[in-house]
Amino acid sequence: MSFGVRIVSDTFTPKLADAPKRMKQSVTERMAQVGAEMMAYSRSIVPVRTGWLRSTIFFQITDQLEADFGAAADYALWVEIGTHRMPARPYISPALEAYRPELLTAILQGVLEVFK
Repeated sequence: MSFGVRIVSDTFTPKLADAPKRMKQSVTERMAQVGAEMMAYSRSIVPVRTGWLRSTIFFQITDQLEADFGAAADYALWVEIGTHRMPARPYISPALEAYRPELLTAILQGVLEVFK
């Protein structure tokens, strides 16, 4: 005895066809939302004298589903890690630690959303 299965119509195959494009878009959108929250948090805890360092804090999504998060001021690193004359006053690493779970959840939700 033998039998066979023939799929006449399915809804999953079309989702697979454009999954990479949709997945990249979905993950990027969700990462950008969390990134905005990370920037706001970092800007709220950064030490401020003139406001320049705070104004250079950024979060950018790159083309390969990666993000850059930091500050562009020349002295940003020295405020973050300190020097022999000045203690560290971290503002980037606390934001990364605080929002790590949200960032990972955003990536997972972005991937799963494609296959709903």
